Amino acid sequence: MYKEFLVAYIRNCNDFILNANGPILYRSGEDVAKRLSGKSLDEIKDLMNFEYKISEGKITFTVRDSVEVESFEKSDEPICYMLQGFFAEISKSILKLNKLRCIEVKCRATGNKNCVFEVEAR
Repeated sequence: MYKEFLVAYIRNCNDFILNANGPILYRSGEDVAKRLSGKSLDEIKDLMNFEYKISEGKITFTVRDSVEVESFEKSDEPICYMLQGFFAEISKSILKLNKLRCIEVKCRATGNKNCVFEVEAR
């Protein structure tokens, strides 16, 4: 039931403030990630239901079920700002970087099977 409340909230916020909602959702994702400080990536993965792959200086996260996609439904651009902020923040300690870039390269809202985020040094 909580998921339905969150989906409705995001949908209504987007209707109200349109494009300004992206940075708010990104920051919310960062805030949630900060609360998980000290947990391993595997512990976080089990809580958030994502998969990851670490390669040299880069982490790729794959998400099957994004609340943001359910809120927006269809979009011409990737829209998972909250997850983008979340993955950027948790990647700082893993990659031991303060300056990194997190990009959603695939999004279910644009017709892809999964949402995929790439995090790497800036």
